[in-house]
This record gives sequence, structure tokens and C-alpha cells, in this order.
Amino acid sequence: MTTASLILGTVSICIGILGGSLSPVGFVCGIVGIVLGAISIKRDHLLMDTAKAGFVTSIIGTVISLATSIIVYTLPFIDLSGIYDFMAGNFLRK
Repeated sequence: MTTASLILGTVSICIGILGGSLSPVGFVCGIVGIVLGAISIKRDHLLMDTAKAGFVTSIIGTVISLATSIIVYTLPFIDLSGIYDFMAGNFLRK
């Protein structure tokens, strides 16, 4: 379980950074990795360092995937016309 937690955490980080529309999959992988890491921390005293690493990478991957999901799924609903006008220099003409 410790190795699975570490792998799922790494996968969730990679999907969160590169995924775009796949970021909910990274979020789910991160949540499963957190659960497996928490169980492993309580049970496996021999592999405590690996269990903690899997737990931490899963938390980081979950946060990154959640942030990417929020950005990807809310960006189409944000009105960016003012920013485009500002960058084009049209804000002085109004």
C-alpha cells in the first residue's frame, strides 16, 4: 500500500500539471493515495518513510489537480475583454 500511495501521488502531480481536462482524474488519484498513505502510516512501521512520502505527494497532487480543475473549468466563464483591451492599448480610447 505504501508504494501504491507513492505512485498515485506522483501520478496525480503529473496529471495535475499536464492534464488540463484530465485533472479530475488526478484529483481522484490523489484522494485514493491519501487514504492508502494514511492506512500505511498506521500499519507499516517498517516502511514509515515511504508511507509518509506517499501521503505527502498525494496531498500535493490533490491540491495541484484541484487548482488545475478550478482554472480549466472556470476560465471560459470569466470575462477577459477588459484585459484584452488593456493589452492592446484600447483602454485610453474609451
